[in-house]
Amino acid sequence: MRRALIIVGALGLGACWEFPESRLYPADDLAPPPAEAGPDLPPQPDMEPDQPQPLDMEPDQPQPPDMEPDQPLPPDMAPDLPDPVPDMAPDQQPPPPDMAPDQPLPPDMSPDIKPPPDLKPPPDIKPPPDVKPPPDTAPPLDAAPKLKLGKPCTSATQCQSGFCADKVCCDTACASKCSFCSFSGKRGTCTLVPAGQDPVNDCKPEKGNKCGFDGFCDGKGACRAPAAGSICNKTGGCNASKPTQLDLPWICTKQRKCVNLNTTVGSINCGTYLCNKTTKKCWAPCSGSVQCKSGSNCGGNKCGGKKWPLGTACTSGATCASGKCVDKVCCDSACTGSGQTCAQSGALGRCIDLTTGK
Repeated sequence: MRRALIIVGALGLGACWEFPESRLYPADDLAPPPAEAGPDLPPQPDMEPDQPQPLDMEPDQPQPPDMEPDQPLPPDMAPDLPDPVPDMAPDQQPPPPDMAPDQPLPPDMSPDIKPPPDLKPPPDIKPPPDVKPPPDTAPPLDAAPKLKLGKPCTSATQCQSGFCADKVCCDTACASKCSFCSFSGKRGTCTLVPAGQDPVNDCKPEKGNKCGFDGFCDGKGACRAPAAGSICNKTGGCNASKPTQLDLPWICTKQRKCVNLNTTVGSINCGTYLCNKTTKKCWAPCSGSVQCKSGSNCGGNKCGGKKWPLGTACTSGATCASGKCVDKVCCDSACTGSGQTCAQSGALGRCIDLTTGK
């Protein structure tokens, strides 16, 4: 079957369609219709006798000889075509004249347009692992305002300070013994309980123990007990049958025990000096022989020329029979241990450990 090519160049588009010859000529004989009578035309040198004449040439127009296939036609032979619209995108130009506006483009001219991929919403943006969102510090709408210091409370969560002590909002937990946060004029401030008071019953009395707690605070943040060295039983003094012997008292220790010093450290022997019943110590230095043991005389403030006994006031060990002057009295030892003293009332001159009473 013979086919014909039609080249259309219009509106800046180039397209080539190939049609069966049966579309151009009747189908009964598949031959071109006879040409109408007209002036004799010279034969075309480059065309075969049975080749049909192109459709875009007038029948009576001679074909220019020796033209190259790609050579443009002369101006007087160019077909009347509409001027292309300048600078228009291909999809904005009107279709060729022989195509209906609604007719789709041939398959080989359809633009390769792909639908856009499905768009997904951006993922939630999360802060870096080390960045924490700020805590929600806003109080609940129904939360009561926090109470100031000194205001009555039942729970620490009610107070601005975060402490509820002794039924008021306090500046600290105030949990130490013998401390109180509700004294008049000082409510809201934790304060040491003065000596002889115990508003919250921190101290229980130790009944039957003369050196135990008495049921009150000592003003220093502790329960009160008799001070170490306090007389707790017999006070001691000059022995009635032995005029040169000084008996020692019973005293309280730091362990809240009442001990007999005559048993733990022993009584004091005054030597050539008599025991002074008024001062409860040896009578030295003497100012007369009546202060000396029988048979001894007082001279130079000394009975029988003997150095001073234990408990006598001194400034150096040279005047003491023991050779040691400690705590400004003649002492039986150097008495340098922690908690030791040589100036215990009723037992001057004996070095005593107030923790144990020995």
